[in-house]
Amino acid sequence: MSYDLIEYFNKRFPVSDIKKETFIKKKPGPFVTISRETGCEGSGVAEILISKLKEHNSRWKLINKEIIIEAAQKLKVDPGRVYEVIESSERSTIDEILDALSYKYYKNDRVVRKNLAEIIRFDAKQGHVVIVGRGGVVVTGDIPNGIHIKLTAPLSWRVKEIMHKNKLSKAEAEKYVIETDTKRKKLIEQLSNNKIDNVYFDITINRETFNKEQTASIILNAMEIKRLF
Repeated sequence: MSYDLIEYFNKRFPVSDIKKETFIKKKPGPFVTISRETGCEGSGVAEILISKLKEHNSRWKLINKEIIIEAAQKLKVDPGRVYEVIESSERSTIDEILDALSYKYYKNDRVVRKNLAEIIRFDAKQGHVVIVGRGGVVVTGDIPNGIHIKLTAPLSWRVKEIMHKNKLSKAEAEKYVIETDTKRKKLIEQLSNNKIDNVYFDITINRETFNKEQTASIILNAMEIKRLF
């Protein structure tokens, strides 16, 4: 299933609402991708970063769950189907069967991931976006004028964060963290056809050492050095 980028652009940004020169850009970006281990509050850091960036340019926005909605609309499926692909660590038997039969109305995992990646790339190229998760680092790795951040922390610290945030027992929180980490790593590997150990980031930040405000400031300083705003 090919993706008509012009059609998508026209639907998202009607010509009547923008000036013609908006279609012409000298270079893609700027953009930020934030990958995070479970419990590191990637969205919280991104929200603070956005507020800081808007002091310099009001066009900056956070892209997170919006990607799911856009992918679902383009594929004409329920957003839950897109979530299912992102959350599943292994391809389901039914998906393999329907894919093999080329079932006309079933959007298999590969198609969903492909469209998800195209939307992320489109947003990154348009620029002034902070993309949280969704394999953004591998999907946009070849696009210039961006910066790729990874948020990490010791497992024990992340388990405590999830216990407090989700009101879970230690055992429940540890199970949740490990399972969610596995799913996120699997998605990145599926999108990049590469092992997670071979995915490189510009900056890795230990969230046990730096709180959300400090983490956002570190990212902002790195962006300033790279002249991304």
